Formats: sequence, C-alpha cells, structure tokens
Amino acid sequence: MVSLVSSFVQLTLFVVLWLNFDFSSGYLQYNLFFTPFSEFVFPIHLAVDGLGLYFIFLTVLLLPICILCSWSTVTVRVIEFQLLLHVIALLLILVFFCAGFATVLYSFRGDTDPNVLYCWYLGVS
Repeated sequence: MVSLVSSFVQLTLFVVLWLNFDFSSGYLQYNLFFTPFSEFVFPIHLAVDGLGLYFIFLTVLLLPICILCSWSTVTVRVIEFQLLLHVIALLLILVFFCAGFATVLYSFRGDTDPNVLYCWYLGVS
C-alpha cells in the first residue's frame, strides 16, 4: 500500500513539474549542478528538455500501473519486488534528467552556461 501511495505522490510531483515547464523554450530547464565529492573534480549536471520530460511522464505513469498489475500475482517477496520497481523508476528518471554527455563535457570544456554546452553537443552554433 505504501508503494502505491508513493507512486501516486511521484505522479503528482510530475504534474507540478509539467505545469511549470516552459515548452516555448528550447533550452534545458531545472538545471542542477553539484559535486558529490569535493576531492574529485567531476561536477554532475542534471537538467531536462522536452523529450526527456515525456520519458519521465511515461516512467511515472507506468509505475502505479505495474504495482496495480502485480498486486495479486506477486505473493513472494512483495516488499523487495516493489522496492526494486521504485529503484528502477528512480534510475530511469535520473537517466532522463541527465543532460546527455554534458556531465563529462562540462568538466572538459569548462563552459559556465549549460545551454551553450547543450547547443555545442547538438552541433548548433
């Protein structure tokens, strides 16, 4: 039951993300830069574009469907199964939030503007 409620919480958080997304902009949105370990110079850049937003929508939409479909069929290790479903959904969301190769290219190019880097990655000058 907790798993189903948390999947609907993820779905409602995505609706908030969808409503605040600017579809007229071609740039990356919800940019987040952080360095998890200060001794390593490897910044992580998380952002989402329009295509990634649709994939995130599919992920958070399929999670409660998968939980409801497996409600009566999975009878052994139910907690582990549902936990793994949430881990897989989290990893998929992180993949779709990742700014492509911008994580690696950002550290090598040294650009400060992620939109310039993203345009460089796409070949747009």
